[in-house]
Amino acid sequence: MPKNQAAGADKWRKKIKKYLDDPAAAALSRHSVDSAAIALPLLRAALAGNAPLIAAFPELNLAERAVAELEEFRQELDLPLRLLVIPEAGRGKLLFPGGESRRARALNAALTGEFDLVVGSVHALLAPAPAPETTVEAQLTLKAGMELPMAELLEKLVRLDYDDEYEATVSGEFARRGGIIDIFSPAHDFPCRVEFFGDTIDSLRSFAPETQRSTGAVEEYRVIGRAGITAGGAADSDLFAYFEERDYRLLTLYPSTARERIERYSGEAALARFDALARDREAAGRAQVFCDATELSLYQDIVPADVLPPLGAAESLISGEAGESALELRRKLLIEQLRQAAREGARIVFLAPHADNIPVLEAWCRGHGLAGRNFSFEPACIGAGFAIPAEQLIAVTERELVNAGFTREGRSSESDVVAPAASADEEPVRVPEFSLADLDEGDYAVHLDHGIGIFRGFKTLESRGIGREVLVMEYKDGQLLYVPLLQAHKVSRYLGAAGHVTLHSLGGARWNRDKESARRSVHSYAADMLRLQAMRQSAPGIVYPPDTAETKAFLRAFPFRDTPDQSRSTAEIRRDMESPRPMDRLLCGDVGYGKTEIAMRAAFKAVSAGYQVAILAPTTVLAQQHYYSFRERFAAYPYTIDVLSRFRTAAEQNAIMQKVRSGGIDILIGTHRLCNPDLKFRNLGLVVIDEEQRFGVKHKERLRRFRAEVDVLTMSATPIPRTLYLAMAGARDLSTLMTAPKQRLPVKTVIAPEDEMQVAQAIRAELARGGQVYYLYNRVRTIEEKADKLRALVPEAKFAVAHGQMNEHELEAIMTSFLEGKIDCLVCSTIIESGLDVPNANTIIIERADRFGLAELYQLRGRVGRWTHQAYAYMLLPKSQLVSTDARKRLSAIRRCSNLGAGFQLALHDLEIRGSGNLLGSEQSGHLNSIGFDLYCQLLKQEVSRLRGEQVEFLPEVEVAIDFVSFTLNAPPGVLPAAFPPDYIGGERLRLDAYRRLGALASEAELEDFANELRDRYGKLPKCAENLLAVIRLRLLVARAGYELFTVADGRVILRNPGGTVYRDGGLVPTLDYRDPPELRMVHLLAILRKVPPKTTA
Repeated sequence: MPKNQAAGADKWRKKIKKYLDDPAAAALSRHSVDSAAIALPLLRAALAGNAPLIAAFPELNLAERAVAELEEFRQELDLPLRLLVIPEAGRGKLLFPGGESRRARALNAALTGEFDLVVGSVHALLAPAPAPETTVEAQLTLKAGMELPMAELLEKLVRLDYDDEYEATVSGEFARRGGIIDIFSPAHDFPCRVEFFGDTIDSLRSFAPETQRSTGAVEEYRVIGRAGITAGGAADSDLFAYFEERDYRLLTLYPSTARERIERYSGEAALARFDALARDREAAGRAQVFCDATELSLYQDIVPADVLPPLGAAESLISGEAGESALELRRKLLIEQLRQAAREGARIVFLAPHADNIPVLEAWCRGHGLAGRNFSFEPACIGAGFAIPAEQLIAVTERELVNAGFTREGRSSESDVVAPAASADEEPVRVPEFSLADLDEGDYAVHLDHGIGIFRGFKTLESRGIGREVLVMEYKDGQLLYVPLLQAHKVSRYLGAAGHVTLHSLGGARWNRDKESARRSVHSYAADMLRLQAMRQSAPGIVYPPDTAETKAFLRAFPFRDTPDQSRSTAEIRRDMESPRPMDRLLCGDVGYGKTEIAMRAAFKAVSAGYQVAILAPTTVLAQQHYYSFRERFAAYPYTIDVLSRFRTAAEQNAIMQKVRSGGIDILIGTHRLCNPDLKFRNLGLVVIDEEQRFGVKHKERLRRFRAEVDVLTMSATPIPRTLYLAMAGARDLSTLMTAPKQRLPVKTVIAPEDEMQVAQAIRAELARGGQVYYLYNRVRTIEEKADKLRALVPEAKFAVAHGQMNEHELEAIMTSFLEGKIDCLVCSTIIESGLDVPNANTIIIERADRFGLAELYQLRGRVGRWTHQAYAYMLLPKSQLVSTDARKRLSAIRRCSNLGAGFQLALHDLEIRGSGNLLGSEQSGHLNSIGFDLYCQLLKQEVSRLRGEQVEFLPEVEVAIDFVSFTLNAPPGVLPAAFPPDYIGGERLRLDAYRRLGALASEAELEDFANELRDRYGKLPKCAENLLAVIRLRLLVARAGYELFTVADGRVILRNPGGTVYRDGGLVPTLDYRDPPELRMVHLLAILRKVPPKTTA
């Protein structure tokens, strides 16, 4: 950059600071304030006074956008702004429970902190709140060494309406175990483990809610009330009451709109309250307004805005139009306006989010004659431009240039540097991807030794005062099997054809026959599968070059910080593409977790190396959206992108196919039309398949031809069971996105009978916060009638209808209008199911939810909650609620799997509900159904490993019998009890999980880690739990030595291997001295087993 440009670039920050440092101008009310240029005047007003400024916005979306821009200026200019954002939790009597905890935290901060600026919508500021004195009384700061009886803390938590749970996983919950209380206070982003010694707090530790493991010590932890809004919407207090003792200032933005929205949603009493507050502040000389030009007549002595959007009217003049002509017209208007401003002496600075973006930006500007001493370029993480006429400064960001043909980089308050792949100590804790232990009473279950039965729950067997906890399994003819919890690892949930299950008989031969038959069949299937994989791996694939500087710049242009999973998945795909074998990778991540961005990076790598890319989507609407997204992301690069779908005429489709054949199109996006045998690529290198579960078998077979010669990347949020099975069985590469983007909230799922009042309330609640609604009605013949009923129900809303049988251009126009926010509620069919991304739509209402498959329900729910707002999914059932058993299971599963990243769990539930179907072909499917999915996958993994020649060590199952140890909760004198007592691990499911994990341990290191986790979560190990872990240690040592029978009787220690050989030490069977107490015998037993040599592998 030339020196004069560098100097000019440095001046823009000084000009802004000069603008901000004007207290007199800061206190003035202003008219013609553009909503796109609010941040700087708001920032100046906040910094100018000596009392907090409360900024009341009419709309939540407008407030959030202003907050994002304020944060950007604060970071970029290093300003000492103390900002408090008040979240919404309702509109009058319309409650949004999702924001309650965040609002509770904000109310507490308002009492205890000092702030320059408080921002919120009028609904957030006026919403009923606990009185300030109530909030003060609720506060409690916990510290190590503090004297506080445990009962007193528990009583306070109950009084504050915290939920008593087995595990504290979300804000507003607590859990008690022995001398430990876990608390998740709304005041913090993490829960805390409070460990007591008597009536004294011994230690405070933060822990991860996903794993329940401690993550570090904390000095203090604040407990606050969880209520951020008063139930029923009736209270004498609101946010303003929290500032009554401070001489606050009030800034009302667009007061006419704000008053209209208060009256509409909160009622006359709330409006009277706001008007009284405004009059009070005005009388004290502490009120100002920012209004638009239409409100000018309502205010006297008001001055015009002194900050404007950077491009004035030119930016939005024809922004609603589409097509190349509109783009060219916008470009000409923008360029001419900037040239004119430069001729008049204005300093124009172009801001890019990263220094590496500047050469592309400079080249684009030079190419359009925007060069000279008045133009400069600088990196700055500011997402929206502005103009300060008094300073003759215009700042233009890439967001303003997107409508003129430049790439749109978006806005982020975080650093724009792509996060490196997470190291071991940075890797966040996540929920295990596969959990087959979710047993409910009445479920089919598989016991490794006895076969398929029905799980009948837990039971404690009492015999002569000795208690033993067992699982109860029912087999054929009502036979009952009591499974000791120590053998719980042998029981797993049955996943297969649930409607055609034949129970096994206890002691019968059929189970062993079924297992052996499945093992032989699995061997054959694994061999076939590996042969296919070997053919693919031996085929000469494309070796892409390492990432170039241009590719790295493309990655940096992503406007948000990568999650660790995104970084890892990007690196895995990069390695695949740079290796000689064709890639066949499944990228599985929840909706909104960034799969499309990762696919774009792979596509960029392919096209920059000279190859073509095919993007396959299941629906025309999704293909069209991918087309828009790819064009926007690739706009700064000379690559040709087109779409092949029914939105194109026959002539256009033929022209596109001809261009693809000649190499004139780099990235082709389309529906199943891409499977057309007549479509020939000149140099195809990468195929991306989105939402694979939506394609039928016929189309998938056509796709198989791609996999032999080109790289294939498959994306799905709910992988169909076949895809999941292949991934789990090790025959396909798998990348998972399990980490939610920052601030992402899970969708709240409501399952209820159809009710017009609830529907109307749900729609009005979403519109009240400036959002949009999907109403899913999947009967095209009567969809217009349904839309008319909804119009009568909510007359103030703008409705439109969309379904797959509409004319292509009409459908495209409606979808575009919905994306642009011109439609409040879209009454639609499942055409919206796959991937349509409308960040402002955060409520979906699904009529007759019982008629949808689980994967469909999950995808439909994923259409909302794409941003930081709390989203809602209402799944409506017939009023009679007479739904099929399968439908009930589906709805129950989707309600249970409402956490972020639940696609994997739902794929397993879907397998259970639908059965294995054609999962493996009819022959393999029969074997899977006879032994269950879990055991089938274990067998297949073993066979795959064996056929590959891999040395995979499987520890033998050891039968343990020690005559002075009883696997019971208590024991007679001279016998050691070994169990997890219920008063140590409360909750049957938690204990079952602990026993299952014991059975899966494979080394002493894993045992030590598990013991540490138990101490961390539940406190000091009771004696019987220590005994149990000691026995497991002995069992591990025996298994490592290759023995499968371990008994201690009358002092003789017997170890027998599968060949019948008994272990001898110096030719003698080891013995114990029974004159020693049992605790000492355990020590001697451990010493004996440590001397047993480990098994050697050939």
